[in-house]
Amino acid sequence: TLSASKRGEENDEGSADVSGPIFWMLWGAFLVAVFSDPMVDMIDELSNRLSINAFYVSFIVTPIASNASEVVCSARMASRLTNTTLTVALSTLYGAAVMNSTFCMAIFAGLVYFRELEWNYSAEVIIIILVMYVLGGLGVLAENGIFTVTDATIALFMFPFSLLFVYVCQNYLGLP
Repeated sequence: TLSASKRGEENDEGSADVSGPIFWMLWGAFLVAVFSDPMVDMIDELSNRLSINAFYVSFIVTPIASNASEVVCSARMASRLTNTTLTVALSTLYGAAVMNSTFCMAIFAGLVYFRELEWNYSAEVIIIILVMYVLGGLGVLAENGIFTVTDATIALFMFPFSLLFVYVCQNYLGLP
């Protein structure tokens, strides 16, 4: 077997070797920088061709593109249809959704504040926070930490509900 130092887990002083994770973080940041502008252009073009608001297109396309690996792995895991595999799959997706939403909301709030941008996002922010509370509530209320098919159904329903909520708020309630 390999020693810990040869595997890169620890060096001679006993501290963790962070060169590998730092490399992967920098590589990921580079990939985001390279692909984010073409992704935005593609979403704009697709929304123009379909004559649909760019928010709705990005709401569908962006999570699929950015979380495809988690969705595929979770779908494979959940397809075994046991409480344990369903719980692991939902926990993975819940974690990714809450982490992405929290991180993106922080970046968004920072941009609006520091760049003094006009606030036109009430409906979107309300639904993101509402969905985070619903999913968090499902996690807290899961009996013995086990998610059920009902929990999965509620979580799945949140996606079309979010789109409908934003549409109604913007087109019928006058929220920006």
